Amino acid sequence: MAKELYKSSSFKGYSLWLSPKGQPQVNGLLETLIAKASHAFHSPSFQPHVTLLGAIEASAEEVIQKTQALAAKLGPTKIPLVLDEIAVGDAYFQCVLWKVATTPDTQTLREVNQLARGVFDREDDPVFFPHLSLVYGDFSPQVRQEIRERIGRGDFVELKDEHLRFEVGSILVVNTEGKPHEWQVIAEVELS
Repeated sequence: MAKELYKSSSFKGYSLWLSPKGQPQVNGLLETLIAKASHAFHSPSFQPHVTLLGAIEASAEEVIQKTQALAAKLGPTKIPLVLDEIAVGDAYFQCVLWKVATTPDTQTLREVNQLARGVFDREDDPVFFPHLSLVYGDFSPQVRQEIRERIGRGDFVELKDEHLRFEVGSILVVNTEGKPHEWQVIAEVELS
């Protein structure tokens, strides 16, 4: 069921996002890239984020409480993320994306995902695929590849290289019911 959600142009429930918003330079670059690429290909724009857990079906209060419990289990921490390869996917919400690097830091992210799955009773979810989406859409493989190439060339923003690092110090709780323009951050839970 969860995998099928990513193929549609709308979503449901709540999601937990890791956002670079605490690092304005990185966040600004990603916001600009997403906005310009989305505009060029007539697809929805959205806030830059790595989804820690999605399609959570519960009340807002329960999701916030469980996210606070997750933060307490993690203790004071920053989650380091390295984006290392721009790639294409085969789903609407994974159309063109920046993969999170496979490093010891990625293992930390995977451990955080495992804890989140436990807190939200989601141990049977599909394998976690950490990434930061750049463009949403239902495009042909050729158009997806064109978007990837244009991003890599710097058509939308200048990228010094394909590696981008940032640390996350909070988890955003987002109502992701409906289409991307309808999504709303309802809480931010600090990891301190």
